[in-house]
Amino acid sequence: MVSMIADPVDKEFWFRIGTLYGLQGDTAKQAAAFEQGRQAYAALGEDLPATAYIAMGDTVAAYEAARTMVKDEQDPEDQYNKACILAQTGHSDEAITTLRRSLECGFSNFYHIAWDPDLDSLRDMPDFIALINEFQQLAEQRKQRLHERIDTDLNY
Repeated sequence: MVSMIADPVDKEFWFRIGTLYGLQGDTAKQAAAFEQGRQAYAALGEDLPATAYIAMGDTVAAYEAARTMVKDEQDPEDQYNKACILAQTGHSDEAITTLRRSLECGFSNFYHIAWDPDLDSLRDMPDFIALINEFQQLAEQRKQRLHERIDTDLNY
């Protein structure tokens, strides 16, 4: 059934479906899905991304892939995704540093940060808590300045 609904070159699909098979305890189907994913990447001449290695449980390879995954140092999404991989691979200090970089570059979805399971390993760390509090305060200050400027412009 999976092969009927999947595009054989949908690289990410195979790792998502493999993860689901793993949760169901079907290791044979999980391995087959991961192999399809590997083949899809190979067919396109691409290396496996860190997220694929995470799905397969290879945290060493995921960490190595994460170290080179950011193409644009100013891209907050790239930095955020790298922070997630670093957190999942047990590199907490590096994850927090990279998350800081993401926030400095403009990532501001605090709701996503609060609920993203990829960051669960960081939640109780004082440095993580301090970082989130710092950037939430900065966001509130920016919002307050914006409201003040709007009020001034409208002569309220």
